[in-house]
Amino acid sequence: CIRNHRTGREDAVRWQSGSHRVPLARHATLQASIQWSVDLVEPLARTVLVRLSVFQTSFSYDAALAVGQDDEPAELVSDAIGALVDANLLQFDGPADRLRMLHTVRRFCTLGAQDSAELDGAHRRHARYSATYCEEIGEGVHGIERGPFIREMPNLVAAMEWARENEPRLVFRMCTGLASVRTVLGSHGNIADTWKWLLSLDRGPSGGEAWRQEW
Repeated sequence: CIRNHRTGREDAVRWQSGSHRVPLARHATLQASIQWSVDLVEPLARTVLVRLSVFQTSFSYDAALAVGQDDEPAELVSDAIGALVDANLLQFDGPADRLRMLHTVRRFCTLGAQDSAELDGAHRRHARYSATYCEEIGEGVHGIERGPFIREMPNLVAAMEWARENEPRLVFRMCTGLASVRTVLGSHGNIADTWKWLLSLDRGPSGGEAWRQEW
């Protein structure tokens, strides 16, 4: 039962009103409106909302399930995603039925999340999902149209930035997967900078050698 979900996560998106108080009345009204919507959904849905805030642009349902599910049954997480759509905390985006979170809701989640472990776990799942997605790009699974890749880039860049500090192997998987479509993507500064970062690891006097041995 969702109501018996771990109590430590129940207030995962409670706004920290002290240090993040916004002086403008209309922003305070918006904050209260979002809080009201959040309070209407079950604790698991609140937790899933925090997890999905790691996405920087629209995302597929499969991506939402991969990032939103930790140790809960998939069907409960799927129900939670549906509840977030019903509460207008997530919205459908475009003809492909992708999902998106408004910037104001994402900011609400980021500033209000009390459990940093929830965000860390979500970032890790997001980076791993992104690495697999990039490998599938390299294998031609997602076709060769430029539009879908460009649409996904904010999410992939966010995953790269997290992985650079936490799981460099995932950065390598992402970059090698995207290499096959580099002409389609054009010049993308974030990817170029990440490649330079990988090469600098390889050249290091000691760190680079240790990094190579891990593969």
